[in-house]
Amino acid sequence: MTQQRTIHRAAVVADQVATHAERPAAAPVDEDAGRLYVSTGSALLNLALSDRVDGGYLTGKVSNKVGDKSSGKTFEALTMLAEAANNPAFDNYRLVFDDAEAADEFDMVKLFGAKAAERILPPSLDRKVPKYSHTIMDFQTRVRRLLAADEPLIYVLDSLDALTTEEELKHAAELQKHNEGGKEVKGTYGMEKAKQISVLLRLLVSEIKSTQSFVQIISQTRDDIDPMSFTSKTRAGGKALYFYCSYEEWLAVAQRLSTKVNDRPRPIGVVSRSKFTKNKATGKVREVDVPVYYDYGVDDIGSCIDFLLNEKQWTKNDKGFITATPLCRAPVQRGKLITQIEEEELTPKLHALTQQVWLEIEDKLKLKRKPKYGDAC
Repeated sequence: MTQQRTIHRAAVVADQVATHAERPAAAPVDEDAGRLYVSTGSALLNLALSDRVDGGYLTGKVSNKVGDKSSGKTFEALTMLAEAANNPAFDNYRLVFDDAEAADEFDMVKLFGAKAAERILPPSLDRKVPKYSHTIMDFQTRVRRLLAADEPLIYVLDSLDALTTEEELKHAAELQKHNEGGKEVKGTYGMEKAKQISVLLRLLVSEIKSTQSFVQIISQTRDDIDPMSFTSKTRAGGKALYFYCSYEEWLAVAQRLSTKVNDRPRPIGVVSRSKFTKNKATGKVREVDVPVYYDYGVDDIGSCIDFLLNEKQWTKNDKGFITATPLCRAPVQRGKLITQIEEEELTPKLHALTQQVWLEIEDKLKLKRKPKYGDAC
């Protein structure tokens, strides 16, 4: 495909996005392949996953999101569920958040909207008496039971590291029993956990695909990830997660965000750097930065603005005024630009421009060589 065709396609997409801006949200569908995409709620994350601004993950897949503490993993996962909650194409889907860490204290209505707060359920499906997974066997049983129901499923486990095994529980009991005697109790519970995860995923992947469901497994890291090299430290599950998951995303804190109050800097969020190291939909390794604020969540608009500035599509002068053509006629500071985009409902145009620039970059990365097996379509 030539660069001109790519730009033309981006322009067509821009027109389509603008045309549908006032319509109810609908999950993007690849009409040629009949594939359904789950949006991440971030244009940049969607583009990194699928080269399209309106959808990220393909249904029928398993994803592993790995990252250090406070890198935005849970915010991203709940934002994805909120996107599905507000998409009519996912009205027949069950949306489940398995808070295995028992750490979710978010104001769901404020951060993710009333529909998300209403539709996102614990794995027990009982919001009044919520029950979450404690062991890997719990997780397996709950997911397979839900997959066997008539409704497809979007399921988030937060996190795999919080789950234990029967072997670990037995080891802990024996350790406590022998603690007074000072005896060391040895075991292979670590290997047992990896083995159970491998069996679990082998059983789940075909059922997830056949029901066009989507399962995201969040993993913790025990050491920080270097945001420059993304050197990984430790992750529960061994090689099974990488083998069976269609998507693997590593998150690192690229920058800590703060603002001054009473002449003192106060933390308000982070810039989360996501690197997709496995993507069976496109085969590409891509990396993007997305701000995440404690009292707002994933900043889609802000990340698009930063992307367009970094790629020289827009410019910023020494006083911080951004020339954001064609969205704004006059240069404006970042905060006012965000406000203008929100109030004038310019987000679809911002997304279209972001996708156009992204596709132009992707086109320049192509080898432009003659296809090995016949003409390219």
